[in-house]
Amino acid sequence: MSKSEELNMERMAISVPEAAKLLGVSKFKAYELAKMPGFPAVQIEKRILVSVKGLERWLDAQTTASAGVSL
Repeated sequence: MSKSEELNMERMAISVPEAAKLLGVSKFKAYELAKMPGFPAVQIEKRILVSVKGLERWLDAQTTASAGVSL
Protein backbone atom coordinates (compact mmCIF):
# COMPACT_ATOMS: atom_id res chain seq x y z
CA MET A 1 0.00 0.00 0.00
CA SER A 2 1.42 3.38 -0.94
CA LYS A 3 1.64 6.28 1.51
CA SER A 4 -1.18 8.15 -0.27
CA GLU A 5 -3.46 5.10 -0.10
CA GLU A 6 -2.62 4.69 3.57
CA LEU A 7 -3.46 8.32 4.32
CA ASN A 8 -6.79 8.12 2.46
CA MET A 9 -7.88 4.94 4.24
CA GLU A 10 -10.59 5.67 6.79
CA ARG A 11 -10.31 4.13 10.22
CA MET A 12 -12.76 1.36 10.98
CA ALA A 13 -12.67 1.91 14.73
CA ILE A 14 -11.90 4.71 17.15
CA SER A 15 -11.02 4.89 20.83
CA VAL A 16 -13.66 5.50 23.48
CA PRO A 17 -12.38 9.06 24.15
CA GLU A 18 -12.66 9.79 20.40
CA ALA A 19 -16.22 8.40 20.41
CA ALA A 20 -17.00 10.63 23.40
CA LYS A 21 -15.91 13.69 21.43
CA LEU A 22 -18.01 12.67 18.42
CA LEU A 23 -21.07 12.11 20.61
CA GLY A 24 -20.51 15.21 22.73
CA VAL A 25 -20.46 13.29 26.00
CA SER A 26 -17.88 12.83 28.74
CA LYS A 27 -15.26 10.09 28.56
CA PHE A 28 -16.86 8.55 31.66
CA LYS A 29 -20.27 8.37 29.92
CA ALA A 30 -18.68 6.93 26.77
CA TYR A 31 -17.06 4.14 28.80
CA GLU A 32 -20.46 3.45 30.40
CA LEU A 33 -22.00 3.22 26.93
CA ALA A 34 -19.22 0.89 25.78
CA LYS A 35 -20.29 -1.59 28.47
CA MET A 36 -23.94 -1.55 27.36
CA PRO A 37 -25.31 -4.42 25.27
CA GLY A 38 -25.89 -3.28 21.71
CA PHE A 39 -23.26 -0.53 21.77
CA PRO A 40 -20.75 -1.16 18.97
CA ALA A 41 -17.63 -1.58 21.11
CA VAL A 42 -15.12 -4.39 21.21
CA GLN A 43 -12.33 -5.03 23.68
CA ILE A 44 -8.99 -6.03 22.16
CA GLU A 45 -6.58 -6.85 24.95
CA LYS A 46 -6.69 -3.75 27.18
CA ARG A 47 -8.11 -1.38 24.56
CA ILE A 48 -11.77 -0.77 23.87
CA LEU A 49 -12.50 0.25 20.30
CA VAL A 50 -15.75 1.58 18.86
CA SER A 51 -16.78 0.73 15.30
CA VAL A 52 -17.30 3.94 13.34
CA LYS A 53 -20.05 2.48 11.13
CA GLY A 54 -21.58 0.71 14.11
CA LEU A 55 -21.63 3.96 16.08
CA GLU A 56 -23.49 5.70 13.24
CA ARG A 57 -26.06 2.86 13.09
CA TRP A 58 -26.40 2.80 16.89
CA LEU A 59 -26.98 6.56 17.04
CA ASP A 60 -29.55 6.37 14.21
CA ALA A 61 -31.37 3.61 16.10
CA GLN A 62 -31.37 5.68 19.31
CA THR A 63 -32.72 8.69 17.43
CA THR A 64 -35.43 6.62 15.77
CA ALA A 65 -36.40 4.99 19.06
CA SER A 66 -36.77 8.34 20.81
CA ALA A 67 -38.57 10.04 17.91
CA GLY A 68 -41.92 8.82 19.20
CA VAL A 69 -41.36 10.22 22.68
CA SER A 70 -43.08 13.50 23.41
CA LEU A 71 -41.67 15.93 25.95
